[in-house]
Amino acid sequence: MRVISQNQKYDVPYEQTAFISEGIMIYGLWNGEQLLFAEYSTPDRVLKAMEMLRGFGALGNVASFVLPKDELIEGAYDEAKSHWKFQ
Repeated sequence: MRVISQNQKYDVPYEQTAFISEGIMIYGLWNGEQLLFAEYSTPDRVLKAMEMLRGFGALGNVASFVLPKDELIEGAYDEAKSHWKFQ
């Protein structure tokens, strides 16, 4: 699966990238670089985005995942939860 940053500047392979949440930011560690993938208004929204990232990554049949913009995270999270169970 490919993971695409909020601003669509970065497009990296999920399987070769470590994603880290820190405060209101999500970073991807790829190819020796720390890249800013998303920024949210609250830590709760960061947790939801990370949960979605892990959920889609676990499916194995999703071609790409774009981290939702801050104002769209709640709706995207609710829609994803209606289709998949997140642990």
